[in-house]
Amino acid sequence: MHIDKQCLKIVLASQSPRRIMLLSQAGYDCEVIPSQAEEREAYYYDVHKTVVENAILKGREVVRRAASLPPIPGRRRVLVAADTLVVMGEKVYGKPADMAQAEQYLTELGGKEHRVLTGVYLYDLDFNRETSFCETTRVVLQPMSRTEIHNLFDRVTPLDKAAGYGFQDAPEIIRAMHGSESNVIGLPMERFETTLAQFLAPPEKP
Repeated sequence: MHIDKQCLKIVLASQSPRRIMLLSQAGYDCEVIPSQAEEREAYYYDVHKTVVENAILKGREVVRRAASLPPIPGRRRVLVAADTLVVMGEKVYGKPADMAQAEQYLTELGGKEHRVLTGVYLYDLDFNRETSFCETTRVVLQPMSRTEIHNLFDRVTPLDKAAGYGFQDAPEIIRAMHGSESNVIGLPMERFETTLAQFLAPPEKP
């Protein structure tokens, strides 16, 4: 399905530079309104559900503020919110609290397969409709020594990324990936664009 990006305005409920980058590179006009919602804690047995719930919480908080914005003539406004977490075994990895925890995360994850999950929420500000989904990518990082991890942290900050790493900053640390690459960056663009096209399509007549 075709998306007329010239007639679309994306309201992004996130300050994530990686999500802004992905949407901008794909040709979307974005306005950023960061969410102030408090996220729910995730557990390994319901992380799939929690990333979607957190995306919805973030999105609906911004919807309440964005609802008063005037319509844009000739353009459809869709709000997008997302939440990304990493899980391995019975442990969920969010954004590390400090550099020591970031080092611990990369040490634990090195050489082992884990899952990167992103929940995505879409809300049509003009027709008051919503939808959501979750995308999962399986990833294996290269095992890294403490020195290699510190050298990595000298180049990129780990504190604003789930599990302390970002594919876009250091692709060489990825040994294997099965699934969406953009999902690991922060927004699964393939699934997002398919869902968005279906979301914007007029309902079929009975």
